[in-house]
Amino acid sequence: MKVKSLHLLLFFLLFYFSTVGQYAPLKQVFLQVDSFNSLHPREKLFIHHDRFYYKKDDILWIKGYILSAKDLSAADSSKIVYLEVINSAGEIIKRISTYCLAGIFYSNIDLSFDPGNYTLRAYTNQMRNYGDSLFFKSSFKIIQPRKNKTNSAVRLKKGKDNLQDKFPFPAADELKIDLQFFPEGGSFIANKLQQVGFKAINISGKGVDVKGRIEDSKKQTVALFSAVHKGMGTVWMKPGSNEKYVAILDNGVTVALPAPQLSGTQLQVINNGSVDSIVVMIDGSADIINKEFFFRAGANGITCAQGPIVIKEKAARVAISKNAFPSGICRFTLYNSNYVPVNERISLIMHDNDVIDVKLSSQKNIYEPRDSVYVKLKAARKNNEPVEGSFSVAVIDTGLVPYSKYTENIISYMWLSSDLKGYIEEPSYYFDKPLPEATEALMLTQGWVQYDNFYMKPLAFKYESEFNIAGKVL
Repeated sequence: MKVKSLHLLLFFLLFYFSTVGQYAPLKQVFLQVDSFNSLHPREKLFIHHDRFYYKKDDILWIKGYILSAKDLSAADSSKIVYLEVINSAGEIIKRISTYCLAGIFYSNIDLSFDPGNYTLRAYTNQMRNYGDSLFFKSSFKIIQPRKNKTNSAVRLKKGKDNLQDKFPFPAADELKIDLQFFPEGGSFIANKLQQVGFKAINISGKGVDVKGRIEDSKKQTVALFSAVHKGMGTVWMKPGSNEKYVAILDNGVTVALPAPQLSGTQLQVINNGSVDSIVVMIDGSADIINKEFFFRAGANGITCAQGPIVIKEKAARVAISKNAFPSGICRFTLYNSNYVPVNERISLIMHDNDVIDVKLSSQKNIYEPRDSVYVKLKAARKNNEPVEGSFSVAVIDTGLVPYSKYTENIISYMWLSSDLKGYIEEPSYYFDKPLPEATEALMLTQGWVQYDNFYMKPLAFKYESEFNIAGKVL
């Protein structure tokens, strides 16, 4: 997997502007940020382990990959990787380290733990500079081996008897839905048509597909909304001045929307998958007409486009070629004259030729017990160009081990999850012909992280090239 390295590309935009001198210090900051992130790119680590369900004393087999955040090439900086097993109480119950060469490492963990839910966490020393929220994490479960059928039947009968009076669940549980609304760009400006993302989760933190309506203070319906994937969706509305809005779900749950702002700027991003450009719309309230701002678009901590802009009565419309960005999460930010970010929006860009099509084929369809299985792997880009690389394959019995089609994989992790904060349900769904509305809803609702200020201080945690022990003897 390889993406274009664009850290030397500065794609200057044509904006409405009068003078650019006042933003020279801000451009200098971005230049330093670009330089820092180019010389000291963040490492991204992904682990492929054989399955998600184990028995006690099983062995968890691991193959891992370390890539540079700058261009997703195989990183050869850190050669030591730390692996930890964390129990459901958040305690680290096992920690090991392993050697990495040319961005590839192998290891295994003896699971001598009691049945329960566990987390596998992995990181390098250099990754500690960005906080543990960016460490690789994957959940797995150690299950109790099944006993004989007679005992199972007895337990099942007792279980049915015990649960007989507990179904259906109390209706009150159905009302425990956390519904939040996220105005695009972070500003909910009065008298401006804008897109608002929303996300609904249940008491377990899972997305709940909801639908309902938005009413104003006069009980008038101003918009209808419906989730498109995992409780997420978007709705367009034009909030009025000094007005209050409330969302009412079909089950009666009500949630207040943010209060409309009388003053502020608006940043909208239109990313149509069938078009080769991204359209950025920048607008503002009447009181900031003719005020200057500065716009920056970047990816992987590197500037891809930037320029000053003046707010006019008509919204500024700027088209940026998608070729100015690498595949993955891209960030669009608007700064005021004090260099303070006032709006921010992220979007997912994918270039067809960056995607590798992997196909597995076997010698035959039916095998005898203990047969040898010959598997042929073919990897090629969309233009059918063959690809050289390092691959890993796990074989499981899906009749015995549950497996989700859209579980995390190296593509979804490197291009999506590693740059978004928080839990993403079915992350690989967004790379397997997803609904465009679902991807936009994720971009509008999911939290993200910012690394631009790390150039201002030296990295506290360096790249490690060998195993070593340091300290003093008393």
